[in-house]
Amino acid sequence: MSFKKTLAFIFLVVNFSVSLEAETAPLKVVTSLPALAWVVERVGGDEVVVESLLRGSEDPHFVDAKPSFVKKAADADMLCFVGLSLEVGWLPKVLERSANPKIQESGSGYCDLGQSVVVLEKLAEPLDRSHGHIHSDGNPHWYLSLQSLSEASEAVLGFLQRLRPESSEDFKKRQLALKNEIQKTLKDSQSKIQNSVRLLEYHKEFAYLLRDLGVNSKGSVEEKPGVPPSAAAIARVRRKILDEQIDLILATEAQSEALLKKVSSGTPAQVLQVEPMPSLKLNPLAYHEKVLNSLLSVKQN
Repeated sequence: MSFKKTLAFIFLVVNFSVSLEAETAPLKVVTSLPALAWVVERVGGDEVVVESLLRGSEDPHFVDAKPSFVKKAADADMLCFVGLSLEVGWLPKVLERSANPKIQESGSGYCDLGQSVVVLEKLAEPLDRSHGHIHSDGNPHWYLSLQSLSEASEAVLGFLQRLRPESSEDFKKRQLALKNEIQKTLKDSQSKIQNSVRLLEYHKEFAYLLRDLGVNSKGSVEEKPGVPPSAAAIARVRRKILDEQIDLILATEAQSEALLKKVSSGTPAQVLQVEPMPSLKLNPLAYHEKVLNSLLSVKQN
């Protein structure tokens, strides 16, 4: 064999090996929040390597487009995010700076999961910022809900099947197992709590989670989303607590403990602060169970 033919043969073998490795390597998936990473991992199994940009302790409304985010996005085959304007202040910058065509809006890996869930609290007409931190497309905090994550898993399944069709059946089996596990958890939870807790939310962010539990919110402490209540507003909330026999004020650890104590002062209402979202250490099933047990504890008291 001549030197040129030998060189050409080696070139073909190397190219074939690189191509084969690319086809069999796990898909690189980046998500905005840990709860979405959990869904992708459960559906994708060994076929995916998933990283969440946020850890779960941050406020996803207000995050900087860090260089580390851009680097992760630049290497991704797929990027999944909450949507409904939750990450609008920072994620578009990450996408643009990544220069990765796969995860741009027209790309095969642009995974806007807000389009796949049943959205609550949509506004008939958009409102300006004078009304507070309003999301006219609907409440974006669906990532706190197991039911919504189950709905989002259908979209995740579709994306993974299109990117790796040879594993389609495996993805489907795992997605079905996740869906069944979630439905069983929700059924068990609702049978335990039975809508017997009367609560106020500090910020309107628990609508999806409370729907999962079968609990009705009696309103929110904030008059305008994202704007701390005035002294007059706090006085009105106290009267509401007494008049409607509110048991609990539900808030996240991002809210001011001092302000929450001021709101509940002179009333029988307890204050429950929970993590802002499922995190790298507290997956959505564990988060759901933790909130449920806390509500049950309030009910027993």
